[in-house]
Amino acid sequence: MPRLNPAIHLTFLLILTCFVRLLASIFANDIIDVRNYQQVAEVIDRFGVSGLYRHTPDIYPYPPLWAGFEVAAYWLAQNNILSFSLAIRLPIIAADAGIVAVIWQWVHRHSGSSRQAMQAAMIYALNPVSIIVSCWHGQFDALPLFWAALAMICTAWQWQAIALSIGIALKSFPVLLVPAFLWHLQPLRRQVQFGLLALVPVLLLLAPFVVDDASAVVRELFGYRGHALLGIMVPVRTVYVPLVGERFPVETTRLLISLSAYGFLILYALTVWSMKRRSMSVPMQATLIVLLFYVVYAGIAPQYLLWVLPFMIMAARPGAVLVYSAVSTLALLGFYLYAVPDIFPFALTVSPRLAQVAYGLFGSLWWLTCGGLLVWFWRQR
Repeated sequence: MPRLNPAIHLTFLLILTCFVRLLASIFANDIIDVRNYQQVAEVIDRFGVSGLYRHTPDIYPYPPLWAGFEVAAYWLAQNNILSFSLAIRLPIIAADAGIVAVIWQWVHRHSGSSRQAMQAAMIYALNPVSIIVSCWHGQFDALPLFWAALAMICTAWQWQAIALSIGIALKSFPVLLVPAFLWHLQPLRRQVQFGLLALVPVLLLLAPFVVDDASAVVRELFGYRGHALLGIMVPVRTVYVPLVGERFPVETTRLLISLSAYGFLILYALTVWSMKRRSMSVPMQATLIVLLFYVVYAGIAPQYLLWVLPFMIMAARPGAVLVYSAVSTLALLGFYLYAVPDIFPFALTVSPRLAQVAYGLFGSLWWLTCGGLLVWFWRQR
């Protein structure tokens, strides 16, 4: 009996990826992030695109490109075609399916094995971290991740830069990966061309908003520091609160976030310079950069936990991926049980004390695991 073509296997997996996420999205509850998306669309509908940043305080800390998806979802909802909740998740679901295809292509190209490629792609397709972030939370980090991962399988540097630029135009964090691509290019002139092609389109996209209201853009986009919901602040709070008997000071948290940002930038510069001297694939470099961000930066939001996942899978370390996925799933569940219990599409009755313990325990375990994985990956050739 003839074996099925690998393309057929991949097609089935892509269909499964979309079906699982569509089902999860249909029954998802809308938390504040999804409601903010709709509010941004309403602002643009009322004031025009110039209302972005100026009339969206504290609800739009992203480059302008994502607003187009919000407006499209709002139009579909206003015309009774789809609910806003489902419409805004559809491009995120498509991006997750795209990441599955990119992982399959990368692993197949480097291993020559359709079986290994399918296993790696399936790890992402059925990964609870991806499903929770994309469908239950409704965050769109899968979109910039798709374009960053797509850049890694492009063979021409021009297409790599363009794909990475689109990712940066959706959410700014893929800009951290620019050096990982530069070190694979020679001579210096080509590196400069890559950097310009990756960054200048994003700057041009921002230019009209800067001209219109520079202070609003600086406040909302460049002044955003994330939220200390996971990462190093979890073990700090877990130790501080029982000892002192009160909440960790908000102003101190903000100060630590700012200090950690400078600390990360210093270590980031040293790390990317060190990686220039090592023979590492782009996904491996991306894995190290994101893990360093997790360990050092204090302003970690739950959706950030998705960032490293496709790169770690492409770096061909399935054991590490499974460990990271398990610990991240526990950290997400602990956080949502404690802070956003209505995110779950099913009823959960957990005492506040138990939810607090789960948040502190699993959040601390996640941060420690990221530190261990960072050391372990750095020692791999």
